[in-house]
Amino acid sequence: HKGVNLKSIFRALYADIKAWRIKQGGSTITQQLVKNLFLTNSKTIVRKIKEIILSLYIEANFSKETILTAYFNHISWGGLQGVRIKGIYAASLFYMDKAPENVTAFEGAILIALLKGPYYYSPLKKIERLKKRTKYIYIKLKELGIFSPNDNSSWDDKQWESFSSSLKK
Repeated sequence: HKGVNLKSIFRALYADIKAWRIKQGGSTITQQLVKNLFLTNSKTIVRKIKEIILSLYIEANFSKETILTAYFNHISWGGLQGVRIKGIYAASLFYMDKAPENVTAFEGAILIALLKGPYYYSPLKKIERLKKRTKYIYIKLKELGIFSPNDNSSWDDKQWESFSSSLKK
């Protein structure tokens, strides 16, 4: 896509109309970045039009890698006791206690899993959800060749428990 996926927007709009409420989103990563950097969270047509225009401009002027890097560095990865975790570096330090370049493939999959909903997949309150989503992402990224098919850095129950316990402390 070129920053906007009209098929996804119309799919979400159809679901929203059918449910008589805003139920789904159809935004690309570029649109989410634009919303987080330049706009508000208001769910209005005017904001969506501005988001689309800015997204098309950004896609025309920046590489996908630059856009993804900006997204990872500006998105919220959750929070704890009123402190927001913003950006991949902060998320990596908070969740994994190491810099992003030192995380394993599986730890990277955990961070990616958290992106969809840091509170919904909270490692402190919803660890089973996070485990399931991480496993799905890890397998998918291996299938796509992002991670080596020989990578065996996935966690057992003991590692998950240790992870959860260290975050609680």
